[in-house]
Amino acid sequence: MNTTNDAGTKTAGQQRRGRPFTGANDPRINRRGRPPKELAIAPMLRDIAGETDPGTKRTRLEELLRKVFENALAGQSWAVNFIAERLEGRVQDRVAIEDERNNAAGPLVMVLARSAIRAMQPPPQ
Repeated sequence: MNTTNDAGTKTAGQQRRGRPFTGANDPRINRRGRPPKELAIAPMLRDIAGETDPGTKRTRLEELLRKVFENALAGQSWAVNFIAERLEGRVQDRVAIEDERNNAAGPLVMVLARSAIRAMQPPPQ
């Protein structure tokens, strides 16, 4: 019997959804875990990146990074930024917040993710 009291809350006698497990032998426990995704991109990319070119004896990932380095030396700013971010880490952008009265909000400082700022900028050419 499902009833509510004057405050609109559940009362005793109402059945709860999602009962907790009863113990170690509960048949609802998924002991094998979630099945793996069949078409996951990241493992496929890792497999491809790990392949070795028999001519140069370098992995595809190493060849790719060498190409990025060549683009950086040729003056491509996206490649320079890519390498700098991996070597030095990304720079955090800080923005001070002011209230309506032009008073600084004291210690309130927001740290914006660089990806959010990039989303507002046009893509590199």
